[in-house]
Amino acid sequence: MTPELRRSPWTPWTGLFAGAAAWFAHQQFGANANYWDCHFGGVLWTLLLAAVCGLVTIAGGWMSWTARAAGRGEERSDTRRFSAAVGAATAAIFFLAILFGTLASLIVPACAR
Repeated sequence: MTPELRRSPWTPWTGLFAGAAAWFAHQQFGANANYWDCHFGGVLWTLLLAAVCGLVTIAGGWMSWTARAAGRGEERSDTRRFSAAVGAATAAIFFLAILFGTLASLIVPACAR
């Protein structure tokens, strides 16, 4: 991560915002794919969507986690460390939500015959 990005006041919250956006995208595009065309919302679409949204969530959580550590010659406040921990923890929760939604969509068939 670049020093400018590490110093940004938004970096500790990246896990929260990226995780929420990825979970929203996973829920909306995964559920609506069955309404658009139930054969389209099958296993391949479900796994591809989960992989992309999961990677976005993991990347946001990693950015939050690394923003809590002080760089060389930098002072980090308790507030920044707390917000970075909150961002990383919520990214983990959103990742679990994506994982459980993916497992549910693999268990329940997309097309009821």
